[in-house]
Amino acid sequence: MAAAASDRLILPVLLHQPLELPGALAERQWMDLSGPRTPKQIKTAATRIAEATERYLRTTPQPRAAVSSVEAPILAADIARQVRGSGEPATTQAQPTSVFVVHGHNTEALAKLEKYLPSVGVNAIVLSRQDESPQSLFQKFMSVAMQARFAIVLLSADDYGASRRQYETVNVAERALQFRARQNVILELGFFYGRLGWENVFVLYQEPDHVFPNFERPSDLDGVIFDALSNVVWQRNLSAKLSAAGFKLLPPA
Repeated sequence: MAAAASDRLILPVLLHQPLELPGALAERQWMDLSGPRTPKQIKTAATRIAEATERYLRTTPQPRAAVSSVEAPILAADIARQVRGSGEPATTQAQPTSVFVVHGHNTEALAKLEKYLPSVGVNAIVLSRQDESPQSLFQKFMSVAMQARFAIVLLSADDYGASRRQYETVNVAERALQFRARQNVILELGFFYGRLGWENVFVLYQEPDHVFPNFERPSDLDGVIFDALSNVVWQRNLSAKLSAAGFKLLPPA
């Protein structure tokens, strides 16, 4: 029943019947638990597993741990890198020329950005302007976003929101409301931070057109300084970040 691999115990258990077993597994014994099984068959299988384990432990008094306490964090970090890297653009890809633009309802802010990017030789990819397709919006976002190597996120006061605890406090209600960015903007901001890293994401903040209420920043980003569209220095900061990300920019006009 047991198959040896160095000093470790392997107990092959078939839970789903495949069309064809892999060659290496087909050459060994396995326990077939695929399909309906009676309580007696399950008990028999459990007994065989227990017996195989007992024989192994009898012949190997101090079996090697599958993963030691020292190896565990190293292995976990390696797996995380592989998962993240599986969809990352290859370093041998051509020089980037386009950026994914995340935006809300503020068309004026979007227009400012779209006017600036071509002036430095960068194309703006705006999801709402991509060709129509039968895909759902989420599928469309994923198919385009997975190819992105840099993202620009426009935060603008498009929505109102409040903590329920504050809103339901006596005599508070609507006074608890604050300006918020659209939910899709916050979701996509987090997506690109996780996928591309902070160094390949640039956040542009469009101040509200009213002094009150305040703009509620994402709590995890409290203290992070965003570039404001009202300050022309955002263009210089964005160009510097694009250059660091491998973009070859046109000289200022």
